[in-house]
Amino acid sequence: MLEPVAGDEAVPGAAAPGVASRWEAPGMGVNVEQTRAWDGPSGDFWVANAARFDRGISRYQPLLVAAAAPGFADRVIDVGCGNGRLTLDMARRAHSALGVDLSAGMLRLARERAAAAGVARARFLRADVQVHPLPPADLVVSRNGVMFFDDPAAAFGNLARALRPGGRLVLLAWQPHDRQEWLPTFQRILSGGRAVSLPDAPMWSFGAPDRVAALLGGAGFVDVESRSVTEPMVVGTDVADAVDYVTGMQRELLAELDPAERAEAVAALREDAAAHLTDEGVLYGAACWIVRARRPETG
Repeated sequence: MLEPVAGDEAVPGAAAPGVASRWEAPGMGVNVEQTRAWDGPSGDFWVANAARFDRGISRYQPLLVAAAAPGFADRVIDVGCGNGRLTLDMARRAHSALGVDLSAGMLRLARERAAAAGVARARFLRADVQVHPLPPADLVVSRNGVMFFDDPAAAFGNLARALRPGGRLVLLAWQPHDRQEWLPTFQRILSGGRAVSLPDAPMWSFGAPDRVAALLGGAGFVDVESRSVTEPMVVGTDVADAVDYVTGMQRELLAELDPAERAEAVAALREDAAAHLTDEGVLYGAACWIVRARRPETG
């Protein structure tokens, strides 16, 4: 069961007047490592850099919203909603949108954003999607938020149960590590020449369409398709902004270097960012999938 915080509406996701509600799940489920990360330093960094994250993937946001095509009567669940940008975009177009995440800090910011924007149809829930009972939905969406499940089969099975017959699933997910320019470049430069082996990290786990189709098919979805979209990442408004953002993002790599190596790596990053500076900011190549599927009308 969900526990309302004092002053909140009684039904998560309901279209009701007033500011976005606060909800907390009394049991956070089984995704312990990701909960520790996203409700800790990773989540703190996302909150502190919310505008940068939104700007970074801004070329993909309208493509995802268009693919999701929320209708006025749709009840939407946004998985791994983070700071709430996609939840708000859905809520403006749909009956209601419920953003779900593990990070209390990001959800706090998401609620503040919803209240400031006057988007009353946006609600937020701190819960583990793998195990938490979810309200009925017509559409499930996610912007790079479904790659971190300990048990993806359980998570997508749970989402399928929440969807009405014929309900839709629309996800944005990264293509494989070797199809990206942005992160491999930063890792190479800021490791100071050390080997960095991260192609199997969770964020790349949706890189193979065949695997995704099998996973979603096993959870009960049909008509699974992955469409390639390639747009640059906006890493900074200028070189200094890009360097500040990337060094924060890759702070663990820099921490492994001695002071001289660190200074050399940051200087190399600054030079590389300058080579990627355009009239629209510092841009690096990126590639994602837009994954679409639906729950069968019957069965």
